[in-house]
Amino acid sequence: MWERKEYGYEWKKWEGCRVVQGVRHIFPLKGREYAELYQIHSSLVRVVNKPVKVVGDGFVTSVPGLPLVVKTADCYPVFLYDSDKRICGIYHAGWRGTLLEIGREAVRVMKEVFDCLPSSIQVLFGAGIGKESYMVGKEVYELSFKKFPEAVEERNGRYYVDLYLANRISLEKEGVKEIIPPRWDTFIHKEFYSKRRGETERNIAWIELL
Repeated sequence: MWERKEYGYEWKKWEGCRVVQGVRHIFPLKGREYAELYQIHSSLVRVVNKPVKVVGDGFVTSVPGLPLVVKTADCYPVFLYDSDKRICGIYHAGWRGTLLEIGREAVRVMKEVFDCLPSSIQVLFGAGIGKESYMVGKEVYELSFKKFPEAVEERNGRYYVDLYLANRISLEKEGVKEIIPPRWDTFIHKEFYSKRRGETERNIAWIELL
């Protein structure tokens, strides 16, 4: 359940973990230390234990009070939480990272470094571009079709990709059972920035252990 706050939306169903989906014009972490990424549209998922800026598109931590921040503007922020092991993570999923199956890599890191069971990891999708809005070129369509044929569609000579479904398929292959779909399409919901609408700023999303 998402609850509206002055700084965006907060997920209220994960006890011991804070998840925030920010909205445009607001940076609610001002004055706090946090970890962030030099995002490169990869499948690189890092482990962090202090405020730092690292190259990659996802990270996980076991440290309470350390916000893990990603910035998006149509790509999805994807939150991960294992309440048994007290591990959280987040990754940035655009079409490149999705084709590289960054979701599976995030789960593998949680499994290999922290002994998390994939079936114990809960996954939540933040705001990203929806399947009705995400029109792509033929090259991206063909690459996506080879990897995730269920997640592509041709309509009236135009090509569309369902990034959420493609990531869900990857996560399920890795053994994740609980996956909560996105509530917002950034292209349609104008309280979020959208690159497809010609905006250059980014939405802030983060997760932290309490």
